[in-house]
Amino acid sequence: MGGTLRAIEQSFFQREIADFAYDIATRKASGELPVIGVNRYVDDGEDHKVEVHKIDPETERTKIQMLRDVKEARDEDAAQAALTQLTEVAGDESANLMPATIEAVKAKATMGEIVHALEGVLGRYVETPVL
Repeated sequence: MGGTLRAIEQSFFQREIADFAYDIATRKASGELPVIGVNRYVDDGEDHKVEVHKIDPETERTKIQMLRDVKEARDEDAAQAALTQLTEVAGDESANLMPATIEAVKAKATMGEIVHALEGVLGRYVETPVL
């Protein structure tokens, strides 16, 4: 194929993972691959409803307040300067992003702010569908 980069460009790994996942799913659905409680030895009378984890509203409020407190207590100029520096470094393909990212974290920039800064330069990764 010409090496790993060529394999990635041709979506080889994605296709292999997708094909494997499809094979497992079809084998489970047909019963060829037994899964206890799913396709073998299933109790007919049981409710198979899946519980969804819900965030406690108080925990949510607490976390939001913690974020606000961090932003309020930080040196805003230092945080913005670190994010600006991160954006500039991200524009250089040969640059190492880690030192600028660490400086942004030390300046108390949030994960969302860091991701937003990088996304503005690098864009957002969108996986190419494998057919």
